Amino acid sequence: MTLSLPCTLKGRKGRYEVVSKLTEGGMSTIYVGKSKRGQAVIVKEASGVDLAQSEERLRIEAEILRTLSSPGHPRVVRYLDEGANLGPFCLVEEHLEGETLAERYKDKPADATTASRHILQLLEALSYLHARNVIHRDVKPITSSSTLAERSSSSTSEPRRRSSTNSPDPGPSSTHRAGGRRSRTWERRLRRATCTASARSSSFSSPHRTPKRR
Repeated sequence: MTLSLPCTLKGRKGRYEVVSKLTEGGMSTIYVGKSKRGQAVIVKEASGVDLAQSEERLRIEAEILRTLSSPGHPRVVRYLDEGANLGPFCLVEEHLEGETLAERYKDKPADATTASRHILQLLEALSYLHARNVIHRDVKPITSSSTLAERSSSSTSEPRRRSSTNSPDPGPSSTHRAGGRRSRTWERRLRRATCTASARSSSFSSPHRTPKRR
């Protein structure tokens, strides 16, 4: 399903104007939008041959990003909202301007110092994910945003301001334990979703990355 543009997505926290289509993958369609305050956002709409399957996977992604948003990390894309008033389930994320590392160093490789800095920045983000029992299985230059890599630690001040819909930060130890249970649940749901999709069609592909975002 393709949204009729422009349109308004009603999320849990606010409303978002969906302005234009950016790209389309096997299980999601990516749009550019903005919040009522004018903040640029990315809206991911579940789509594809098996809509129920696509929605399940996108809901899992939203659940994971929601968990990672407290307290948040400067090198992890920020969850903003979600909604389904337009039909399919939609996930709202922050919009990142800039290049991927693959695009930045397409013509000239990074020098040793710069490459080392990028690697350490990526490892910081992965450490944050792993501490919450989330594993990123597709880390590569084409999916890594130079914008996130260069974002300073001071930018964590924004996600640390929890809204009224978020529960208080339970602390590192309890987060880890709760994350373990969530991780096993996510893993089972993703495995079931993947097996179902593979059995129904061999043409499914993972959602296309959003250009210049990761």
